[in-house]
Amino acid sequence: METESISLFYWMMLFALLWVAFFTIPRYLIKRAVSQVISIFRQSHSLCSESPKTVNELGLEPKSLADRMLKLRDYKPYALQILVYTGVVRVTNDEKVCLLEEKVPELLQMNKLA
Repeated sequence: METESISLFYWMMLFALLWVAFFTIPRYLIKRAVSQVISIFRQSHSLCSESPKTVNELGLEPKSLADRMLKLRDYKPYALQILVYTGVVRVTNDEKVCLLEEKVPELLQMNKLA
């Protein structure tokens, strides 16, 4: 009887650990990707005060189906969508993107993404 309850306890702990990992790891990877995308914008000087660039020029285009099947998931295109949605990245009329540098600190402070 005791071994059954111990075994059940271990299974419940394993399930709880997997549950936490299932929700924690992707969140961490998205936060890391947001920081990486902001760095890409800064390194390529794609600021709204300077010169916007296309998503392809920045290397942030979604991967092809073949690449997605053979490589690990890339969260940078999703992070770019988050930054556009929050207003940190602006999309111009000619489909170029640029970083609004003045909005980055408030995003990082508000969401603790750094």
